[in-house]
Amino acid sequence: MGYFPYATVRARFLKRCVLEERTSPVMVNDDEFQAVIRRNSSMTPRSMAVVIICFAVLTVTFSLSFLTLGYWLILPFAGLEILAIAAAMAVTVRSTTDYELITVKDEKVTIIKRQGERTVTHDFQRYWTRIRRERGANRLQPTHLLVGSHGRFVAIGSALTEQVKDKLAQQIRDAIRYHGPQVHNNVSE
Repeated sequence: MGYFPYATVRARFLKRCVLEERTSPVMVNDDEFQAVIRRNSSMTPRSMAVVIICFAVLTVTFSLSFLTLGYWLILPFAGLEILAIAAAMAVTVRSTTDYELITVKDEKVTIIKRQGERTVTHDFQRYWTRIRRERGANRLQPTHLLVGSHGRFVAIGSALTEQVKDKLAQQIRDAIRYHGPQVHNNVSE
């Protein structure tokens, strides 16, 4: 099991996802596989706030220096610039909580996708679940990794590279095929 450089993957999932970077999905126990996929976010909300504050201080300092020279029209545009940067950072912070959880347990494959405040759950029967790749509309668009059955498929791993999608697809296939330790009772008469 390789590591996923462009997504954060972790094997445990509680009410809040606490994820560690560069770990692989694993079998939680003999009968359960879990993988959490999320975008690799290099900045925490706190560090983004620090960047916005530093940027705002610099912008206001330069704007006030131009105001002393009589260029008062710079102030409203500086304010708009600070608001635009803050809005872009807010969108980025909001997307850091997005994730996809793939669980293979007992006779069920569950996919939970969270985007913003919206959480959607998809359940499939383990025996009928298939993994497939679908090409993008043109050669510049990435392929889609689809999990599903009976004509209903869900795209997962949009933040992953092509190579990582291949590895994840193989790991999910292996988890779907694996049914835990087999106990054979050979009773001969």
